[in-house]
Amino acid sequence: MAGGRHELIQRQFSDGSEQEAALDGWTQRYAQMGPGAYHGEVRRLSLGGVKVTRETINVAVEQRTSPPVGRSVFLQSLRQTAAWRMNAEAITPESSCFLAGGEEFHAAMPAGCDVVFVEYDDPHQQAEGAGVWPVSPVSTGLETYAIASWLLSLLMAFPEAGAGMSEMASFLPAMITDRLSYLRGLKRGPRQHASPSQTDWAVFRLVRDHFDGAGRDPLSVAEVCRQIDLPEQVVRQAFINTVGRGPGSWMRDQRLNGARRDLLNRDNRASVSEIAVRWGFWHLGRFSHYYADLFGELPSQTGMRAGSDRPRRPDIHI
Repeated sequence: MAGGRHELIQRQFSDGSEQEAALDGWTQRYAQMGPGAYHGEVRRLSLGGVKVTRETINVAVEQRTSPPVGRSVFLQSLRQTAAWRMNAEAITPESSCFLAGGEEFHAAMPAGCDVVFVEYDDPHQQAEGAGVWPVSPVSTGLETYAIASWLLSLLMAFPEAGAGMSEMASFLPAMITDRLSYLRGLKRGPRQHASPSQTDWAVFRLVRDHFDGAGRDPLSVAEVCRQIDLPEQVVRQAFINTVGRGPGSWMRDQRLNGARRDLLNRDNRASVSEIAVRWGFWHLGRFSHYYADLFGELPSQTGMRAGSDRPRRPDIHI
């Protein structure tokens, strides 16, 4: 029997803006939302049309992600004590979920995120159609975790097995998709009416898109609620249920993540104070305090670590 094609890639990252680009064909944007110096890792095994990935991140993050169109994704957390949310849908540690390719997902991941997922072609997705709620949780306890553990063992075994795994690579894709097809058949049935999580997700997305459209201007929660004509309590509850925090601190940390991207941009010559003002932080000392609390380093340290080929303009202190 001829051996199958396979490729194993392992990479480490010191920032979410680097890790978000690790998956070919995915559209992603990561934002760090928990304190500490960032460390992430992606280990990805490609078996033809089936790709098995383990992703770890040490700090809490939000992930705006969209898998490739026409593909399905099976996702299981490997941590048994930490719950997380996907589009405001609570994913308990003993559950897994299926994601539809081409759909947008917003995941709120706790610190110490450790997940395994499989990207593959799934005929069930085409049969169900685009109208199905794209997050399909599966509550089967040990059964899903057993499959995730088996997938993890494959990721760990390939670099050790050498030429012998080339033979396995020829039939592993069919084995993986067969197991996932069985598991997908156990998922919860389609919803007939909007659930609270769908309502929360819709409200959160409305505010998030409004925030994105406002550019870098700081907005108060009251201003946003007036502009979208929703009560503050409704917006606040939607944020708590979607990302586990209120809208005010969420918007501030989004601006801090934007400033960090500018500081890490090797072609950006702007000074730290210019970048701070650009993202709506008028008090440089307060900006530095917020920034260090979130990322574990001062903005000036980030700029130096980026190793820009061109020097930044000096800060002017008034």
